[in-house]
Amino acid sequence: MKETPVSRMRIQQARMLCLMGARAVTTAAATGIRPTDARAIYKEIHGTVSPPGQTPHSLEWYLERPARRLQASLLLKLYFLCIQSGYSTQQAFIAAYDVYWNIYGAADTSKRQQSERLIDPERGFYLVKRAGSFGALNAPGVGEAIAALPCRSCGLEILSPAHEAAFVCPQCASGFQNPGHRLRA
Repeated sequence: MKETPVSRMRIQQARMLCLMGARAVTTAAATGIRPTDARAIYKEIHGTVSPPGQTPHSLEWYLERPARRLQASLLLKLYFLCIQSGYSTQQAFIAAYDVYWNIYGAADTSKRQQSERLIDPERGFYLVKRAGSFGALNAPGVGEAIAALPCRSCGLEILSPAHEAAFVCPQCASGFQNPGHRLRA
């Protein structure tokens, strides 16, 4: 790869994604570098080849558990804030995932603590790739659609089936009584 400021930035971004656990296939797609370069970076960082396997293909996965729903909503909101700030889609994903990564922390093997992070880079990239512009997220040919809808109780925008008219977020539905959670009077 010919060294240019743009290529150096993309390689730096690829390294960052690999350090956060992204496989080479996601690193290449998210940064625009060649797949062979992404595999080389992955091997350099992890000392082994990037794991093979299918990339995510279901939007329903994000709705299966309340914690996933909340974390995916946060990641998507961070992504769109970056887009609104003028970031390119590649930069927005990397910046949003970096903030998400730091919010939910890394695993601490010395204390036997696992990360609270539920969305790996592959799932995060799939989510923002399907998002396009703010509104319904559609998986082509599958017929599933989700959207960030405001909770009718607290107003928090949370991922939900796009056809759900009277949406209540998982926190309100479970009777969560934190007074700070209520965004509206």
